[in-house]
Amino acid sequence: GDGREGLIFELDDWRRGGLDNYNNAIHKLRGAIAQSGDEHRNKARLELAEYYLANGLGPEANAIVSVMEEDDPLIAQKVQFRALKAAVKFLNRDYAEAERLLDDDRLKAIPEMQLWRAVTLAARGRPNEGARDLLESVHILDFYPPELLGRIGPIATEQALLVGNPEAGMDLIEKMLLTSGLSESKIMDIQYLKGIFEEEAGELEQAVATWDQVAEGENRKARAHAIFDRTELLMRLERLTADDAIEQLQKLRFAWRGDAFEMALLKRIGELQIENKDFRDGLNTLRQVAIFFPNMPVAIEATDLMHKTFDNLYLGDDINNISAIKAVALYDEFRELTPAGEKGDELIRRLADRMVSVELFERAEELLEHQVDFRLDGVEKARVGARLGLVYLLDSKPEQTISVIEKTEEPGISEELDTQRRHLKARALLDVDRGAEAISSLEGDFSKNAELLRVDYYRGTRDFLSAAETFQRLVGGDQGDVIDGFSDERARYVLNWAVNLAMGGQERTLNMLKRRYGEVMAASPFAEAFNLITSSPTQGLIDYRTLADKVDEVENFQGFLANYRDQLEKSQLSAIN
Repeated sequence: GDGREGLIFELDDWRRGGLDNYNNAIHKLRGAIAQSGDEHRNKARLELAEYYLANGLGPEANAIVSVMEEDDPLIAQKVQFRALKAAVKFLNRDYAEAERLLDDDRLKAIPEMQLWRAVTLAARGRPNEGARDLLESVHILDFYPPELLGRIGPIATEQALLVGNPEAGMDLIEKMLLTSGLSESKIMDIQYLKGIFEEEAGELEQAVATWDQVAEGENRKARAHAIFDRTELLMRLERLTADDAIEQLQKLRFAWRGDAFEMALLKRIGELQIENKDFRDGLNTLRQVAIFFPNMPVAIEATDLMHKTFDNLYLGDDINNISAIKAVALYDEFRELTPAGEKGDELIRRLADRMVSVELFERAEELLEHQVDFRLDGVEKARVGARLGLVYLLDSKPEQTISVIEKTEEPGISEELDTQRRHLKARALLDVDRGAEAISSLEGDFSKNAELLRVDYYRGTRDFLSAAETFQRLVGGDQGDVIDGFSDERARYVLNWAVNLAMGGQERTLNMLKRRYGEVMAASPFAEAFNLITSSPTQGLIDYRTLADKVDEVENFQGFLANYRDQLEKSQLSAIN
């Protein structure tokens, strides 16, 4: 035979000249119903339903089918009626009901109904289930009129693509494009699919050309899909930059709204913005996906990508490539993405480091305050408390330093951390005129930082002799050759030792200092200043009290905090403990 063996719908006869003959056909068919007796009325109605189906008029056919069932409930059991009703439900996009009707062993044995079942399953999002049925029955579309081919063909074509049968798909496309009577809009749907098959087959230039054609057409949905796929392909071919791709896809947001396409489009724009290092826009776009399409898999994917991007940004190297102001603004806008636990603590630590490095002390304080108040306990709380105490000192807020050091006292911390916290508090006590308290807290502690704190105190109280003694201890004793390996730091201490001896009028000790360290100081960056300070007054040297004006180094000695400032210039806040 010619392949018609599997057909039960006699569509050529049912069409009655097609839609061109609509008025004439309807007049006759309705007349037949009116003239029929009760027992023949459903037979006359069936002919009208068949006419509507064969011409693709789903809603009209559906109305007639419903009336027939009301009149004769038993008609639903008849194979021919059940097949017709299933096809009508498909045309009306009631795919769930169509599937229910087609799930009937009598219909499953009929090749034509296998075709309808295959496309129904595909329309329900389960293309693989009907793949075999489609292959065995797709030839039936050769006998279908344009109105039905236009509805079934594109779904069958997409199904062929999804189940990896491009030959069947291309055959269908060619068949549809050769069919006269398809609307311009339907042709654009088919052309769009043609581009997909061309891309699959590696005919990339042809796919671009096909989609160019669809992009110029009037079918809004096909146009949007074609531009989307063309943009992806041109990026793959490196003929479109990420910036241009984002711009093209942004325009599509207003071309087609509210279905799976808009979800995919928004998600893709967000991905591209992030790949393009435009983190704020990317995260905002993905946030829209999560808000507009909740409970959809795409919302979960978008949220996952947001978290991953946020983590990579603040825990990877990208954070160093955006300004500190932007980094903290972005954090404020998307702080709900901060991970829980240690990962989140690490993220905040790095962000606080960044804020301190550009002296955005207040922002660093907010971040660390939140850590200390809500996220940390034990040793970590004491450690971060010390960092926060230092930031307050740098920001001239000694009261807060004292408060946070006291608030974050924790048992079981190392001696080193305990000492650091004690020193920071002592420095703050000096700043609030509680110097005696500060000095007593340093009793028995002759570490470098403790000595620098004493220097800060003695300078404030103009106790030059105690300051000189402290600098003497900082210089330390010398074994053997004093010049060998004498650091600039020690030379600075010698100079300040000399200055304080001079300020305290200790001429004899100053002369001893000159004899002992003259040679080593002459080779240091402070040679001129040391020479000036240790010159004998008989050479007409100005009053010692005006030394501070003459020797910059005296004024520039910054003591305890300068040590931390130097550290922060070389590394991060979190490196201090």
